[in-house]
Amino acid sequence: MKEALRTFIGEHSYVKLIAEGHSLPEFSPEAIEAYWLGSALLEEISVEKIRALFENEFRVIPKSIRERKLAALPEQVFSHHSFHVLFVEFLTPAVQKVLENFDKCLVGWGKVLGEKGECLKVKGVQLLAENNRLCLGERAKLVGNPFELQAKKGSLVTVHWENAIEVIEPSTLKNLKKFTLANIELANSVR
Repeated sequence: MKEALRTFIGEHSYVKLIAEGHSLPEFSPEAIEAYWLGSALLEEISVEKIRALFENEFRVIPKSIRERKLAALPEQVFSHHSFHVLFVEFLTPAVQKVLENFDKCLVGWGKVLGEKGECLKVKGVQLLAENNRLCLGERAKLVGNPFELQAKKGSLVTVHWENAIEVIEPSTLKNLKKFTLANIELANSVR
């Protein structure tokens, strides 16, 4: 499994950065949680380390774009999944850089309203573009439940690529919102 995860250059680079920054094992649950859901561990990763990550690991991004984005980095940057999705954008040309894909790739969240067949109906968030700025809106939607989550009505779940990933606690949702909203603002600053 670890070898397979190493093939995801973006995810692996961030998780490794977070783990090394806190003297944790490479695939520690704490580093993985920080990258995907957010935690205080993100607040202690310096912008210099993120700049170095950009320079050393993301060379598939054309140099002119890399330089422009590096110049736009503020003093506080959070190496959360939303940073990669909205600021770095996709490293693979296989995924089109369109709003719908950014929305699907963000780790979103929702409150379970019920079940419909093998899917969950959730009232969740959606990435929108209004007046050339990214923001979050709400919408009810059906999402897959490939992990067969035992999510009761009212449960909070994360959503990634239109699938419910895990049931989370309100404290986890607070972190996810905090780092996602911070990275939406960062992305807006360079639009």
